[in-house]
Amino acid sequence: MNSFTEKLSNRIYFIYLKGYYYWYRNQYAEKITQIMRFDKKSFRLKPDGQEEQGLPGFHKDSQNGWHRYMFGRYFFSLRHIKNKIVLDSGSGLGWGCYLICGQPEELTSIDINDEALEFARKSWVDPKLNFQKLSILEIERLDKIFDVVLSYEIIEHLAWKDGVAYLEQISKNLASGGKLIMSSYFPLSAVDAKREEAKNKYHLHIYTRSEMRECLTDCGFIKVKFLGNLMLIAEKEK
Repeated sequence: MNSFTEKLSNRIYFIYLKGYYYWYRNQYAEKITQIMRFDKKSFRLKPDGQEEQGLPGFHKDSQNGWHRYMFGRYFFSLRHIKNKIVLDSGSGLGWGCYLICGQPEELTSIDINDEALEFARKSWVDPKLNFQKLSILEIERLDKIFDVVLSYEIIEHLAWKDGVAYLEQISKNLASGGKLIMSSYFPLSAVDAKREEAKNKYHLHIYTRSEMRECLTDCGFIKVKFLGNLMLIAEKEK
């Protein structure tokens, strides 16, 4: 795939994912409004790296339209999570869990940041929400098998060794035939991956598509499908 084809593919998938926002926005209008009411002045997370926590209502995201893509990624999951046992690993500020919590049979959301969890618990009220403090490298401590695991903008924040351990944890706690839905940046070349790593000190390893496919295969996943460089959906072997 040449550079032009890659850019075109990404553009098409970007539009495709934003399309989910337009498809569901009327059905989820009330929740979208509640989520969008929070801007960057609404809270203060103290730990270093707080800029990696985001909400669709942040001025830059709401003004440039990025919020539509942020919503679209979660809406994309809806047809895969209905009546399923779901884990949102690294749930951050919790808005995505709140958006989709009406669809799964059971939804567990984990994060390690106390202040993010406090914000999520105070801001989003629904009996199906279950925010727990837990490292994504300790998923097995939940002692639960999931049908679907969501991993949105997480793995790039882990060093290579931890990233592999994270995928192993997901696989270990995913049912046979279960699905992993992941968003990150998956460039074709290692050069592009290193270039992106250099732009953000919190991105410890950017996986190329070939690296991610190999890691997932080693962890027992099959049918790995990439949506351009933006997302992937993989199925655990049965």
